[in-house]
This record gives sequence, C-alpha cells and structure tokens, in this order.
Amino acid sequence: MNTDAMLINMNTLFMKKDLDISYQNFLILHELGHRILHYDQNINFNFSIRIKKNKLEREANTFACLFLLKDEEISNTNIINLLTTKGVPENIAFQFFDDLYSKGITI
Repeated sequence: MNTDAMLINMNTLFMKKDLDISYQNFLILHELGHRILHYDQNINFNFSIRIKKNKLEREANTFACLFLLKDEEISNTNIINLLTTKGVPENIAFQFFDDLYSKGITI
C-alpha cells in the first residue's frame, strides 16, 4: 500500500504504524473530512478518475487544515509553518494557503 492512511469503508480507518503523532492527527482529520464531506457520494476510494480524486483529496485536506487552525490566533502567524508544526505535510500546507489566497480568503 502506497499511503499512510486510508478510509477502508465509512467506519474503518487503516493507518501505518510508527507515524509521528501530529501527522497521525492530520491523517485522522483528513479521513474524517472524507467521511463527512463525501459520505453521500458512496465513494470507492480506489479512484479511476484523477481529476475527481484531486478535488476530493483537496477538500479533505482543507477540512483537516481548517480544523487544525480553528483554535489558533493566526493574524500574525505564518500559516504554513503553523500547519507543518501540527503535522500537515509542507506541500499540503502550501496548497491550502494557495487555495485560500486564490479565492481571496484571508484568515
């Protein structure tokens, strides 16, 4: 398996052993995002259409990032650094920031 975590079905989460606890928290929130945002879509997580996969993955990443930032005072904080300290991979933190910026959203 080429992934650190996977929602096996809507009630079962697989996660590799020995992952950093902060990264585990991000992964749990990411998979919870799939569960909450995509439950009604009856999604098979072995996607064959890359575009749909990217959209759904970005939505789950955004869910996890927003959840991790919900109690933070971030007006003068570097969001990318804050997210990476909370276990978010740097490329996902940058993507999250770029998505917000491109939509004109400021936190």
